[in-house]
Amino acid sequence: NFNRAILRSQQTTLGIVVYSLVSVLIWPVSSRGAFEGAVRKVIGNQRRLFTHYMAHLLGAPDDKSSVQLRTEATRTLGGLGALLDHAELDTLEIWEVRRQWRGFVAQMTGLQDTMECWRQMFQELEEINAQRFIKALPEIDAEVGNRFAAIEGMLDDQAPALQPAEVALEVDRTHLSELSHFQRGAVLLAVSYLTRIEQETRTLFDSIRYIRGFTSPNAPKPVVDAAAARAPLDPDRFAGVLRVTAVLWLTLLLYMYVPDLPVASALVILGTVIVMLQFLHPQASSKVFLRPLMFGLVVGSVAYIFIMPHLSGYLELGTMIFAFIFGLTYILHSPRQILLKFMGVALFMVTTSIDVHQHYSFLTVANLAVFVLILVGSLLVGDHFPISFRAEDRFQAILNRFFRSCEFLLSTAECPWDRAPSRLQQWRTAFH
Repeated sequence: NFNRAILRSQQTTLGIVVYSLVSVLIWPVSSRGAFEGAVRKVIGNQRRLFTHYMAHLLGAPDDKSSVQLRTEATRTLGGLGALLDHAELDTLEIWEVRRQWRGFVAQMTGLQDTMECWRQMFQELEEINAQRFIKALPEIDAEVGNRFAAIEGMLDDQAPALQPAEVALEVDRTHLSELSHFQRGAVLLAVSYLTRIEQETRTLFDSIRYIRGFTSPNAPKPVVDAAAARAPLDPDRFAGVLRVTAVLWLTLLLYMYVPDLPVASALVILGTVIVMLQFLHPQASSKVFLRPLMFGLVVGSVAYIFIMPHLSGYLELGTMIFAFIFGLTYILHSPRQILLKFMGVALFMVTTSIDVHQHYSFLTVANLAVFVLILVGSLLVGDHFPISFRAEDRFQAILNRFFRSCEFLLSTAECPWDRAPSRLQQWRTAFH
């Protein structure tokens, strides 16, 4: 056992060294371009959304084009966190201002929420000439548009040609009495949202100006919002832990109590690894792994049965390995085919079982086929036990949790705290 541990340590270390040398010296890869490209896309969509909403507020008809913009902005915003995680690790320039970048992403998310709230109250303003009741609408339209353009320019490393100018939004109280109560509320709410948009775009401008180094050396750093308090127990993470535990114990029991189980040790290892990867997309059914695994098995079987027995030297073997790996990674380059690519390469290496003294047996392929079916079956059990991860079940559970949390927060909203809340009270509030 000690010798096996030393051998595994040597193999792992060699793999890390080879990968590091390739990624640093031969083929360096940086996630900076993908991250900053996604940021540019979000800012561009938000600029077009603001222009569209402001035109609608000033009386232009709604052409429904904002639906696609909102969808793209929301989808891209959702992936910025993961892109920033990668960019921090492989790009020094991102790492040095990582806190400011995280603050910038949070500010863009807040701006998106504010504009969505602003959009949802447009129906109450349909019969109102907003420009009559809200002063300085054209000025705020031009100023915020210029800020967005300057932010996009700074993302492209262009120094800003302007400084944010303060625009005061005011309500014409003399004409406000002509409106109904709902319409008055809508006008005042529109002003409050526009004021928030003005403040948030100014903050975005200051943040990206600091990140790009267009501020003076003595200028203060932009304030990064403190992270909100988090509860010690996250139900979604806990459900994922239960899922991993269930699959781990199921594969261990199969390993211990089923005689002659094919590739038993790999079943435990690979099953646990895959179910941990499902943390990233818990809503996806484990059935999605069946096709990539079978694809990898077929690719490896073709090489193992029809090609390798005819090879007679290291040159021919190396050529075959290069051809298969290069072909799989080149053809399956699309992000949508990432499972096919990974499983194809992995099962190709497992099936061929390249060794100094090579042995060939059809039972190797047959055992691996049974192994794939047992593996996917174990993952499917984890989809339903002890917690069901089916979409219809998870939706209902999350909806019920939402209403329970609303009930708790409303019940404690006006509690007169004579003293500071206890740690338990803070945890419960953070949880809900």
